[in-house]
Amino acid sequence: MLFDEDGLFQVGDTAVVRFTTIDQQTFKFWKTFENEQNNGGSPFASTNTIISNVDGGLGLWAGYGTVYDTLIIK
Repeated sequence: MLFDEDGLFQVGDTAVVRFTTIDQQTFKFWKTFENEQNNGGSPFASTNTIISNVDGGLGLWAGYGTVYDTLIIK
């Protein structure tokens, strides 16, 4: 083929693809946690409350689902 080695992969390479999933509460925690970090204490940033799923504390109790698949580049 003319473009066998065009791009990041070459024909015959093996790529491992990872799919992950989290629930909505876990997503909300990480979204609010990241927003708080990105504000960096700026006086012009809006206040943010980190959403936690731990009763009486700040943190996260979570499980992550992960599936791997191996692909051969054609």
